[in-house]
Amino acid sequence: MQCPYCNIAFHPQFKRKDSDYNPDTQIFNTVYTQYCPACDQFIVGVHQYVFSDISYVSPSNAEQLLTILKPMVN
Repeated sequence: MQCPYCNIAFHPQFKRKDSDYNPDTQIFNTVYTQYCPACDQFIVGVHQYVFSDISYVSPSNAEQLLTILKPMVN
């Protein structure tokens, strides 16, 4: 996967943070974080899923399952 800041490829090793459930949409949101090993920027990804379709984020599927929050460009 590539860092959204420096575009250098790295092996994802995200740490799972908090999960939140929205009862109106019945969607779970779980936050994953990691520092880029090349530029040391903080990377945040969100995994959204419904309980009946639970999937776990691992290094091999992080790029497919996480929505990486992109840095704002000034």
